Amino acid sequence: MEEVVQTLVEEGVLGGERGNYHLEHATTDFHIPPNVQGILASRIDRLAIQERSYLQTCAVIGREFSLPLLRKVVSESSDGLKQALTHLQAGEFLYEQPALPENVYVFKHALTQEVAYGSLLTERRVELHERTAKAVEEIYAVHLEDHYSELAHHYCHSSNTEKAVEYLSLAGQQAVQRSANADAIQYLTQGIDLLHGLPQSAERVQQELSLRVSLATPLVALRGYIEPEVEQNYQSVLELCRQVGETPQLFFVLFGLWRGALVRGDN
Repeated sequence: MEEVVQTLVEEGVLGGERGNYHLEHATTDFHIPPNVQGILASRIDRLAIQERSYLQTCAVIGREFSLPLLRKVVSESSDGLKQALTHLQAGEFLYEQPALPENVYVFKHALTQEVAYGSLLTERRVELHERTAKAVEEIYAVHLEDHYSELAHHYCHSSNTEKAVEYLSLAGQQAVQRSANADAIQYLTQGIDLLHGLPQSAERVQQELSLRVSLATPLVALRGYIEPEVEQNYQSVLELCRQVGETPQLFFVLFGLWRGALVRGDN
């Protein structure tokens, strides 16, 4: 209903101030899309070109973002960006919230971000994800560990597979340390899947070995030794150890296979 009211105001059907709108004129040919996504898409289409571009870029960055990060992604430092954000706030696409060390902008609703994101061409979306990741690396270089999952997300949606694997591995290991086992499995499994799309090399084998060794702990924690997926991961680690040669992980995988056989009662 809020989006319908905003549409009626923008079309001049309603006049006045928020909380005290009145009917400016009756109309019989006014068309309102049948769902909220359609209403949002229509409102976004009516924005000025530059404002629409900024809103789409914000949607790629995330539900919440800072002004310095947005400026870095769009390479814009003039007052024009601030004015556009003020207009987007007036249209209730975004809110500004107090935060330290500086205020952040937040999408009014997840659907607003979703529709703005979906209105981007795929090529542009891929480019913006990589630009956002590079901006995060630059701005938060001192505390980059706080942004591993965010960087993994952006690089996974970019064309930079190598960086995506790197941050999925870091995010997965971080999740293991925090006992966030479901998250760890998701990150590490996704990293392994992406690796298989890269050319075969000694480095790729070593990366997969590291990812699978990290994956073993959360898999056992959540699913136990009896699950076939756990044994399959250990078998994959064993095969990778054979490809690499003598590695410190060999004892780890043999111990894991032995524990699994013991739990299952294998002879």
